Amino acid sequence: MLKVLKSTPVWAKENKLNTPKKAKVYKKAVQKIMQSSHELYQELSQNHEFERRLQEMIDLRRLQMDKAAPSQATKLNAEILALHARLGRCRKAISATEQKIQEVEKSQSR
Repeated sequence: MLKVLKSTPVWAKENKLNTPKKAKVYKKAVQKIMQSSHELYQELSQNHEFERRLQEMIDLRRLQMDKAAPSQATKLNAEILALHARLGRCRKAISATEQKIQEVEKSQSR
């Protein structure tokens, strides 16, 4: 009986109409998730680059501080403390981005 129904023109027409719509909806959903994941990885990469540059700046200031006079060393120490604060915020952003990536990948695997 089912074979007979599936062979009717009405069944074939209805099947053709529903399949592309569903495929488009699923394709858009997957595209949105993948785009979001791609953007998160890009953000993570940028944050890691920022972290690397901050660490270089800290290292440079420490080298300068070793050779500086006491008054200059105080100023450099303040700069190092400010850079460490920025580095802390950067690492916090990295952790948050990594958490978002895990959530997206976890929702994709379901």
